[in-house]
Amino acid sequence: MRVFAEQATGQLTLTVYLELESGKCRMIGALDEDGDGTFFTHRAEEHVFRASDAWGISELVLDAFKFRWICVTDDTPRAYWTTREYLLRYGFRREFAEFEPQWFLPRGRWYATKAGAEKIVVVDSKEVQASLPL
Repeated sequence: MRVFAEQATGQLTLTVYLELESGKCRMIGALDEDGDGTFFTHRAEEHVFRASDAWGISELVLDAFKFRWICVTDDTPRAYWTTREYLLRYGFRREFAEFEPQWFLPRGRWYATKAGAEKIVVVDSKEVQASLPL
């Protein structure tokens, strides 16, 4: 497995893909390299690691790209924020069969904001508005 990013014409963010062993690619988020950098991703409820009520971020993404902020949106009008440093310090690493290693952080440890209008990114073919944390 490998991770890579492409920038579409006219887009300010990079689209981040995971290439699976089968050769198929799966879009897993967007990377905004402005400032300290932000990785944006969307997690539907079925993608929560239930044993710890946590969201996971691919270790391949953490290794391949430089960014400070991580923003997860779910199916609510909220954006959830943490930093790479906080995830690696207070999160935990898990590896499941047929998936790349991931770093998980329980949802209660993310900083929640209402989705604002400071940044608009495309995640999973949806435009997502996310305000930067204070």
